Amino acid sequence: MDVHTPYETGEYLKVVDIEALIAPGDPGVPVILLHLEEGLSLTLYYVPFEIVEAINRVKGIDSSLEGVVGEDRESIYDILAQHEDFVRILTDDLAYVVIDELNPDTMLFTARAVFSNGFTKIERRMIPSHAVFLAFISNKPIYVLRRLALEQSEEI
Repeated sequence: MDVHTPYETGEYLKVVDIEALIAPGDPGVPVILLHLEEGLSLTLYYVPFEIVEAINRVKGIDSSLEGVVGEDRESIYDILAQHEDFVRILTDDLAYVVIDELNPDTMLFTARAVFSNGFTKIERRMIPSHAVFLAFISNKPIYVLRRLALEQSEEI
C-alpha cells in the first residue's frame, strides 16, 4: 500500500528541525519548537518535560534538572528512544505525523500519527508532543498545516 502524505496537497509544511527547550520564565515552560519550511515555525507549549529531555538526550544535549529526571532517573521516553527493537518496529510502521488541528476552546493542538504496514493504513489521534517524539526517534517526517503556523505567527 502506497501511503500518500498530506504534503502533496500544498496545504502543509514539512518540519525541517526540532528544538526542545525550557523557555525562560519562573517557572520555565517546556516547549518543542518545530522549524518549518519557508522560515515559519510552530511552538508546542507546556509539553512534558520528560519529552524535552529525551529529545535532547538523543541529540546529545544535557537538559536535565536535578531531582526531576536526569542521569539518576530515566523516563519512559528515554527507555523507548534507547530500545532498538521498539525503534525498529516504529521505523517500519510509522509513515508520518501531521499536526492539523487546534481546538479553539482548549487551545490545544491535535496530531495524527499515520501507521502503515504495507497493507493497512491506520491513523491515531495523539497528543502532538508524543507524536513528534515518535517521529523524531524513528526519523519520520512531520507535517504542520500551514494555516496553524501562520495563525500562531500572527499571535506572537
